[in-house]
Amino acid sequence: MSSFHKRGLTIERLLELEPLHGARLITGDQNKQKRISRINIMGSPDIDQFVRPEEFVMTTGYLFKDNTIHLKKLIDALHDRGVTGMGIKVERFIDVIPEDLLCRARELSFPIIEIRPQTIFSDVVRVAMEEVFYQESEHLVTLYHRVQVFMDQLNRDHSLPDLLKGIEQMIGNPIVVLDFEEQFTAPLFEQVLEPKECLHLNHTLEAKAGIGKTTISIRDESFQCYCVPLVSEGLIQFVPYIACIETNVDLTEVDCMTLDKVSSMLSIELTNQTARKRIEQKYLNQFVKELVVGDIVSDYDIDLRAHSFDLDLKDKWFQTVILDLEEGVFSDVTAFQLFLKKITMQSHGQVLGTSLDKAFVMLICVDRKTSIPIMLQMIETAVQRIVKKDGQPPLYQLYGGRAVQYIGHIKQSFNEAYHVKTIAKHNQLTTSVLNYDDLHVYQLLYHLPQTSEVAHYLEGIIGPLRSTRNDVLYFETLDVFFQKNKNVRATADALYAHYNTIVYRLEKISALLGIDLQDAEACLELQLALKLRFTHLSKGG
Repeated sequence: MSSFHKRGLTIERLLELEPLHGARLITGDQNKQKRISRINIMGSPDIDQFVRPEEFVMTTGYLFKDNTIHLKKLIDALHDRGVTGMGIKVERFIDVIPEDLLCRARELSFPIIEIRPQTIFSDVVRVAMEEVFYQESEHLVTLYHRVQVFMDQLNRDHSLPDLLKGIEQMIGNPIVVLDFEEQFTAPLFEQVLEPKECLHLNHTLEAKAGIGKTTISIRDESFQCYCVPLVSEGLIQFVPYIACIETNVDLTEVDCMTLDKVSSMLSIELTNQTARKRIEQKYLNQFVKELVVGDIVSDYDIDLRAHSFDLDLKDKWFQTVILDLEEGVFSDVTAFQLFLKKITMQSHGQVLGTSLDKAFVMLICVDRKTSIPIMLQMIETAVQRIVKKDGQPPLYQLYGGRAVQYIGHIKQSFNEAYHVKTIAKHNQLTTSVLNYDDLHVYQLLYHLPQTSEVAHYLEGIIGPLRSTRNDVLYFETLDVFFQKNKNVRATADALYAHYNTIVYRLEKISALLGIDLQDAEACLELQLALKLRFTHLSKGG
């Protein structure tokens, strides 16, 4: 894992300090930018047991004047402990730094500084730590200023994209956020990347959240990034995060600290926003439900409530669609509305949703009627993605009413969609998308008025079955018989009945109706009567 580019006292800067005048770097030139967080003066041979990472160790060489071999072994131990480097005073207790020690230091790229005999260690410690504290105080001041600016933007109710732009200006690199509604926001990247590339970037960052600074690939180019997970309430199926990608300037330690601090405040802000949106969604759900069932009769009331939700419903085409799928796909109506929100973001129209009679209902709103089939295709593709199971066909159906242009006719579109669902269920129509215009003969039957003439016609065809105590059984048998193309064996299997039972039942029906079930004309009329009967029942007749 890559480390952060950290501001602070380095080996190179240490050599520039006045107390180390005349000192020189003998080995480890490639690591002269390594950071020093403190200075340690060697007081015992086992100093390796009492050092911390990023320390710089100094020695007069007194402890090793009679045993320089131990000094060579110490280099390995200090390197393993993460010590930044070592300074050895010469021409006092040690005339020169042993060559075998320098060879080992070169192998490890471990910085060794030759210190002049007149150097006073206490002066080095004082000046070096003043420099360290100054650098650290600069970090704290910078961090404090950034946090104050971000809090001020929060208090001014800035939008999420504006908040991220503010952080980008402070850090100098692009910022990306995946919020608690799984909405991807990247003000800079969304201007240059294609939607598919943004989706890939999101998946990459989600996998990197919480593991520190790491490398990602964008358009075959590698970038360093730092990704912090956001803390959410409740269980969610993804990892929300805020990430910074190093495309312009090096990520520094204070940038890392900034992102850590901002992530906490952003988590609270997004939690509050999510709570507000849920309340808004509750009222929006009720508004859509009233539109669908026709409970809002005043155009003024519709316009007023639509404006409160920032909805543009003027001069639109509408279609109501009922989504029928197995339970558990959406935990609640909020999850369903979030699903529709993602579709809306990818389209040129809008899809509103609500739940009604244990079904999920969608209201498509578009500028042109020709856009409705495109929206339906997008909805079907999105549904397929969430219900797809390995080795099994997707279990869902979409039932659509006719498109209407006047908002007051949305109820009519919903009634048609509900009728399509009822007809499809009864007649086992398994088409994944079934619109009202696809009903064909059922559409004709649906529009037949429930007059006395129609009732008289039905009585003449199927009246004798209605007057028996086995009428429900007889109608069920006929429905399945025609669905199975008049195959008696298949009818018996579907009804879990004995073959001879079905034969007897069909003979009884034939006798009651006075028709031959092998007569094509008689069967056609009987089927139309059965469909007309069911259509009237579904309409409440």
